[in-house]
Amino acid sequence: MTSNIATGTYTGALTDTTNVATGMTDIQSISAGFKQFSDLFATSLPSETNATLRGLFDSATFLDQGQNLDSFLSEITTDKEMIGISFTNISIQSMDVAKGTATVAFTVLENGKVSLDAPVAFYMIKKNGKWYMQGDQYIVGTDIEPVAEYHVTSATPQIITGIRFNIEDRGGLNVTKAVVKGTGLPVDGVTLINNVAYDEFQIQSQNQTFGNLYPLADADIAKIADTGEPYTVELYIGTSTTPAATYTEKLVKRPYLSTELTADSFPKVTSPTATELYALLGTNADINDSITWTLPSGLTNDWLSVWVGDNAGNTARFEAGLLPTETSRSLVLSPVTSTGQRFTITWGNIWLGAHDSYGRQLGISMNAWQ
Repeated sequence: MTSNIATGTYTGALTDTTNVATGMTDIQSISAGFKQFSDLFATSLPSETNATLRGLFDSATFLDQGQNLDSFLSEITTDKEMIGISFTNISIQSMDVAKGTATVAFTVLENGKVSLDAPVAFYMIKKNGKWYMQGDQYIVGTDIEPVAEYHVTSATPQIITGIRFNIEDRGGLNVTKAVVKGTGLPVDGVTLINNVAYDEFQIQSQNQTFGNLYPLADADIAKIADTGEPYTVELYIGTSTTPAATYTEKLVKRPYLSTELTADSFPKVTSPTATELYALLGTNADINDSITWTLPSGLTNDWLSVWVGDNAGNTARFEAGLLPTETSRSLVLSPVTSTGQRFTITWGNIWLGAHDSYGRQLGISMNAWQ
């Protein structure tokens, strides 16, 4: 049985009448908590200290994508994409009545549209008759997605298609390595190493141009199921050779074949041009500019990232989640080291991502370097 909190309706049939009254009370209580959450984000962002918001979570046991409750709330209460969020198809996947625990699945709606980048399920705990959210209980941020990128450099532009492994040790647990296994990948899997300079895991022994994107040949992509292909993620802490955790992630859709893509398939950055990006090299002044772009029909904005750096490892970065209708974003970026010294820019990158109706990401990467 599932609950739609927007309409107050229940669908499905009960096949086991054991503890029916308790089960109905539980799903109603859990649904009411999700409704409280969405009401707080209906037209604006609540404060991270909002008592009603914090009262929906069990701070002692909360863990989501490696974040504790304070970090989680700090993030969602500053993300404008959360405004208008709501939930439907809430269902109890499993419940232990004696322990007062449950796993709940749900569909996330962002301004009425299904979000394809939402958690699969949340854990819940019952204390003193009330259900509290515990997050997904992942020790790191983990997301596996089909991605295609259009790389624009001074050389010949290149289209890459494959799978991106988004893994971050957001809780600082000293997770040093991840191994991803599944269809289309090497038999021993793909190893990623925690790169603190990039705040994410990067594929071991791979050109940094691709970072955490694993390119796939069309022959390998053809082996992947059209939807729901599973991949396992093994996580290792420190120098341990025994996984601290293993998760299974499923692709929402197989990656694009290279034959399905052209330059027109991707977002187009209209300003700055590649020439203007190159003009930044050799300078150390603040960058006060606007990024403008256009999107092909059928794509929705996702993420904007602008990086500059030098050959000594110093970097400065601007990142922003984008609203669906945006076509420009202003930014100020200062090439300053962690000790406050200016550095001379020797490379720069603009990355703009969008996604299609299946949640597959299509991004353009503009690169310049000396």
